Amino acid sequence: MISKILVAAAVVCLAAALAAVALYGQQAAPGEAPEGAPGAPPAGGLEITLESISPGTPTARALGVEIAFGAENRGETTALLQYLSYSVMADGRRVHAGIIGERPEGFVASSNFVTIVGGGSASLTDSFSIRNTGADPEFWEALSSGRVEWTVRAEASHSQSSMVAGGERLEALEFGPIVS
Repeated sequence: MISKILVAAAVVCLAAALAAVALYGQQAAPGEAPEGAPGAPPAGGLEITLESISPGTPTARALGVEIAFGAENRGETTALLQYLSYSVMADGRRVHAGIIGERPEGFVASSNFVTIVGGGSASLTDSFSIRNTGADPEFWEALSSGRVEWTVRAEASHSQSSMVAGGERLEALEFGPIVS
């Protein structure tokens, strides 16, 4: 009989502890305004822009391209950019897909985040090559002469302050068409 009372008391204490964590975990940290309140940082305080897409000098076999994104933190708290995955299209044809940063998989031993303090910014760059397969001479001529429209679709994963605290946002972006 006494063991049943002890088990019931333990269950009640556990339920109370879980309820307290659930209730207090939803509130803003001390000194921080709740999201949406006047003076609070906007929910999407991190703004991602395409700074440039720069094709290099073409050869008979390949064309090197450099791409640069800008990330500006418009909020007051630190933002963590986990990764930025992107696809590059030239005249509607996908010519490259890349990722800046890492998507964590399985057990994560370390982080590879870009940390951007409140009011700060960062530049994210990458480069890739488009190979001339010889299958479409007209397309390669347009690429070589710089007469293509570039479109970039991207997905950014970021959060405010801490990955542990949750609040990870996945943001879909599209830039273009950009005439080279």
